[in-house]
This record gives sequence, C-alpha cells and structure tokens, in this order.
Amino acid sequence: MNFLENLNIKTELTSEKFLDIYKTTLETKNLPFKSFGKGFSLDEAKNSAYGEMCERILTRNFLEEYYKYYIKAESAEIMEKFLRILLLLLQIIY
Repeated sequence: MNFLENLNIKTELTSEKFLDIYKTTLETKNLPFKSFGKGFSLDEAKNSAYGEMCERILTRNFLEEYYKYYIKAESAEIMEKFLRILLLLLQIIY
C-alpha cells in the first residue's frame, strides 16, 4: 500500500518502456488527477510519478485544474473529502 492509498486516495499505476526509458502514469481513481514519471529504471519512473503527484497536491496545482474543468455538484462531496485528506497530510508533514 502506498501513502496515497493510506489517505483513501485510490490510484492506478501504468508503465511502458521506450528504448531505455520507462514512462509511468499515476492516475487517481476517485479524482480526475494524474501525474507522469520517467526514469532509466521502472523504480525511478514510479518514484518520479509519485513525487510529481505529491508536488501537485502540495502546491495545489490539481485543485485549480479541478475547479476550472471538473467540479460538479455531485462531485463536491468527493472534493470535500479530498481537501480534508490534504489538510491532514499537510499537518503530518509540517
């Protein structure tokens, strides 16, 4: 289990190899967010994708995208849960 799943953020990780480079896509299942990682090994690509996901969450990059393009009345409850989880995460880090 990864740290996002510990926060009830379900994810799906897919990877592919092109020449000597791995590309990994990390998508959240219950929110419309995704991040990308790349590296010379599969582990480097996965770590890169998770790092980018953390960076986007902590800098609120996803929140702006979400409000501009995806927010709907029925998804407001999911967003509220996500914001509570984000607040918890920030309290743990700081």
